[in-house]
Amino acid sequence: RAEADEAAREAAPMGAPVVGWLVVTAGPGRGAAVSLMSGMNSVGRDDSNAARVDFGDDTISRSAHAFVTYDHEGRTFHLSHAGQTNVIRLNDKPVLAPTELSHGDMVRIGATTLRFVALCGPDFDWSDA
Repeated sequence: RAEADEAAREAAPMGAPVVGWLVVTAGPGRGAAVSLMSGMNSVGRDDSNAARVDFGDDTISRSAHAFVTYDHEGRTFHLSHAGQTNVIRLNDKPVLAPTELSHGDMVRIGATTLRFVALCGPDFDWSDA
């Protein structure tokens, strides 16, 4: 977890607040979490990704495999495929176009399942503070 948090801090602009998390619930890295920031968060195994999920699942692309985007004006999250060979799934359905994410949704990338945990949304956003 400490490595994931450190990678998220390095990828985020200085002082950028966390808006949510992806938590590994099944597959390599079970129990680990990565932080999400406002805007587009690339999800992949390489250090260049905002949400680095390098826990031993080689079926996840090194470069961006997916994007989780937080729109602070609309206070909504969206999941989109980054055009890689392996399809990503949201609640067991393939993601073929950008799709809205809800707190508790399950995202499967390769052999890894992640639970989406929202901090920001309709009832809270950092712009309220």
